[in-house]
Amino acid sequence: MSDATEITPVRSGLPLVLGATAVAGVLGFVIQFGMGRILGKTPEYTEFMAFWSAFFLVVGAIAGVQQEYSRAVAEAQRSPLLASSGVSARGFALSAALVIALILGVSGLAWGPGVFSTDWPIAVLLIAIGGGAYVLFSAINGNLYGRERWSLVTVGIIADPLLRLILLAVAVVAVASMENALRAAIIVPVVLTVLLLAALGRDTEFGTTRLGSSARQITWNILRTVGGAASTAALISGYPLFLAVFGGSGAAAATVIFVFTIVRAPIVIPMLALQNFMIVHFGKAPERVAASAARLMAAVIAGALVLSGLAAWIAPWFIDWVTNGQYNPNPWLVAAMVATAGLTGALCVSGAATVALNRHSGFVAGWAVAAVVSILLLLLPGPIEQRALIALAAGPALGLVVHFLALRRS
Repeated sequence: MSDATEITPVRSGLPLVLGATAVAGVLGFVIQFGMGRILGKTPEYTEFMAFWSAFFLVVGAIAGVQQEYSRAVAEAQRSPLLASSGVSARGFALSAALVIALILGVSGLAWGPGVFSTDWPIAVLLIAIGGGAYVLFSAINGNLYGRERWSLVTVGIIADPLLRLILLAVAVVAVASMENALRAAIIVPVVLTVLLLAALGRDTEFGTTRLGSSARQITWNILRTVGGAASTAALISGYPLFLAVFGGSGAAAATVIFVFTIVRAPIVIPMLALQNFMIVHFGKAPERVAASAARLMAAVIAGALVLSGLAAWIAPWFIDWVTNGQYNPNPWLVAAMVATAGLTGALCVSGAATVALNRHSGFVAGWAVAAVVSILLLLLPGPIEQRALIALAAGPALGLVVHFLALRRS
């Protein structure tokens, strides 16, 4: 297929990316729900979730590689001078993958025994392999975003969770000793997706693409986007851990964690998934980035406020029905959680805008401030519901201020 048929205006890729993100979200829900039902409240389920959480914490941080590749490749596509200069996209990705795999493997000698109770050397080895493979996946996918190859982008978004669902099902049904088989079923899909994208995207010129900057500059940019991505993971996927630590093990904390996980996802997850898309979009008109980002952030926050009222009406009943009465949250808690999700969604927009303008320090500073403040404010006195809502409003709001200051300097 020729570039003329694949490289389309950036907005034409939005339905594909959103649709693929929705499918991937459903597949992820099926995996989590299915493994919980199959393994039950057993040590095997605890070990499975420990491995799952450890690997996807690594994945959350490595996602910063994809953001920088999206920006660098898109910028190089607009400038013939940049397209012919700088470090090789493939060569840098291979080197970075090897470095990350070695770091995870060696450091795993320290953290592996504490995280995994059984067969920890195998678990660490698999995470090291998966981490290196995810660097390659992020680089290839960033190249696809930068070149606006939306059909292949959707393949990458869907193939990984779909293959993971299939392999986990095979491990559960066909393997007698499941623990390491389940671990492998989490990691192998990343490797297979890399091979699939490499085969399908042979005409995307990943092997000859240059990133328009030196290896040193790209490394520095990636370190900052990885820092921002790690802060993002702490504020979103990792935040229930902090709620559990600072909220105790009582029913109130359990309800807050459940509501946080369920009702914020429809706003936050799509905005996270669209960050690379927005980086490409904003980079096409740098002089209008601040205004475009402000309009989009206002729309996200306004949409969250509208949805908060709807959620207060519907979500408590739905949660009570789905959980068979185990959780019965107050409507105001649900509404406020959805409203604060709008601020986090807006932070995804402002973060993408800063990366598009090469303001990587502002990007990581905004997310770091949001994450640190949101965690520290959980130390306030009072009920966990109030502390969580104050933290989830104040942290992202301050992060937005930092991002806006970075955008104004541009």
